[in-house]
Amino acid sequence: MNNKDLALISDAAKFLSLDMIDKAESGHPGIVLSAAEIMTTLFCRHLRIDSNNPNWTNRDRFILSAGHGSSILYSLMHLRGFDFTINDLKNFRQLGSNTPGHPEKNEKLGIDCSTGPLGQGIAMALGMAIGGYHLDKTYNQKDISIFDAKIYVLCGDGDLQEGIALEAFSLLGTLGLNNVIFLYDSNDIQLDGRVDIVNTENVRMKFESMNFFYQEVKDGHNFDAINEAILKAKAEDNRPSIIEFRTKIGYKTDLEGTEKCHGSPLGKERTEKLKALLEWNHPPFTVPEKTYKLMERVNNYFHEEFLAHDKKRKKFETKYPEIYKEVAFVFGEKKQYDFSEFAPFPIGFSDATRNVAGQILDKLTMHNSEFIGGSADVSSSTKVKGAGGIFSKENAKGRHLMFGVREHAMAAAINGLNLFANFQSYCGSFFVFANYMIPAIRMSALMNLPVRYIFSHDSLYVGEDGPTHHPVEHLVQLRSIPGFNVMRPASANETLLCMKIAFNGDFPSAICLTRQNIVDQGLYDPEGVSKGAYIYAKEEGPLDGIVVATGNEVNLALKVKDALAKKNIFIRVVSMPSDYLFDLQNEKYQNSIIPDSCSKTVFLEMGSVYAGYKYCRHVYGLNRFGKSGKMQDVAAFYKFTEEDFIEYYLALK
Repeated sequence: MNNKDLALISDAAKFLSLDMIDKAESGHPGIVLSAAEIMTTLFCRHLRIDSNNPNWTNRDRFILSAGHGSSILYSLMHLRGFDFTINDLKNFRQLGSNTPGHPEKNEKLGIDCSTGPLGQGIAMALGMAIGGYHLDKTYNQKDISIFDAKIYVLCGDGDLQEGIALEAFSLLGTLGLNNVIFLYDSNDIQLDGRVDIVNTENVRMKFESMNFFYQEVKDGHNFDAINEAILKAKAEDNRPSIIEFRTKIGYKTDLEGTEKCHGSPLGKERTEKLKALLEWNHPPFTVPEKTYKLMERVNNYFHEEFLAHDKKRKKFETKYPEIYKEVAFVFGEKKQYDFSEFAPFPIGFSDATRNVAGQILDKLTMHNSEFIGGSADVSSSTKVKGAGGIFSKENAKGRHLMFGVREHAMAAAINGLNLFANFQSYCGSFFVFANYMIPAIRMSALMNLPVRYIFSHDSLYVGEDGPTHHPVEHLVQLRSIPGFNVMRPASANETLLCMKIAFNGDFPSAICLTRQNIVDQGLYDPEGVSKGAYIYAKEEGPLDGIVVATGNEVNLALKVKDALAKKNIFIRVVSMPSDYLFDLQNEKYQNSIIPDSCSKTVFLEMGSVYAGYKYCRHVYGLNRFGKSGKMQDVAAFYKFTEEDFIEYYLALK
């Protein structure tokens, strides 16, 4: 395909995109005009995707980290034969359309992940690169290679300024992964004006210092220069690549080089002027037949790539059946984990729930090759590790990921791992640092990815580390995320059951665990845990009230129950390991656990009070930061003792 043909395709994509934005009266034309040639070259000459087989396991992945450029992505996916119709393009940014304002994960349509919050795509690429490199070096055989996908990321000036991007780039360079290529649309403009007002760093020096293969293309609108740079990046064996394409935002319009075209439509008048300048004599949303014919050749070429790979895959399956079986998860085979190897913990068993979860995870990772994860420099404390040793360039078979102190990139990376190949991906940190991770956790829920966040040090019982390490508002924050399952088990047996739910569920989960020991009372109910809440200890006489508790506080509620029974006051203790699962139950079940007829209901939790009012008329919690001290002293200071709670309960009307 010559440059004249590429220009025709590029112009078709440009004007489809501008027509979309003008019709919607909303969108980002600046990136369309700065990156059209980059995107066209990539999609026509390099990106191995097949519209006939959108879930092809060895397809290249494309991440539009600069998600505001969605219109150019939709236009090119339409031309590449994916199920984006002209009518879909006409409904850009409209309710219920296939063409939302920022890309949303849709395997059928070839959208590999949701993007929009800048930097998230860059860090998801970190996870995809780890997953791809691991598969390549672990399972490919000398005579048959079935894993060699590349990850391409289009990013912009704003992307690179986000902290999560630096975290991800730094770890990618340290790992030296060569299967990811960043296409940097460097146009010197961002939403509020010139980039040099806020950022004057030397991009080459920055990336070379992080062990990246850096290239600069001085004319990012030149097809030959773009193509040559991508070819060199693909040939690089030892490092990740970034190509800085020097482009012009709003290219060839009277707004070129200004922020005025970043996030506002050009308008039909400017669009028509540009069409005249580029001799594009076609009505809105019209693509010349020649363009479709050219793209048919492109699509056929990559379909042949798919067919050739599929033959290799089948040959691999025949010649290496045991290895193929081990990577069945890559090809979409769903597995249920029965946890039968884990015997129930005996009554009186005492340990920190972080230790219990760590032991369970160790066994799961040892026996299941799809398990991969790690912690942000705290694996010795969270107990969240992977099997096979530390993942590195020299030990790509390792499934223990050392993320360093990079919580935000870690959270996004496990999203990327799951997106890439159905890995059972997970990560761990202290619960208080969930605040560093929430944007990526939100993306987990938005894409409905079954990833797992395993948090230890779940309350003020952390003690001496003080208020900077005491989670207070964190449970409420995570519970407020739609579609996100937050679990806080009250014992070793509840922890076992919560792990089973998390790793068998088709939704993202957080498991919040203790540093301190909890004594298992043997009162757990597997069915009750699966329903999110259950009667942990039933009242032994006329029901006076109900205490709903989570985690460590369940045992506190049990002590209070026993003490009140001596006064002939009978209460019910409800353990609620998961409000998310409880909310999924029918009203009859919910009312059987916390009946409306009971007026004295208390939610007991060492954290923010706001979540509890959803279930109870009263809440015993705290909306203050903690203090440094021994955990028993901190608990007493904040009145989380048997005596204090009894006094509170007896005063209720």
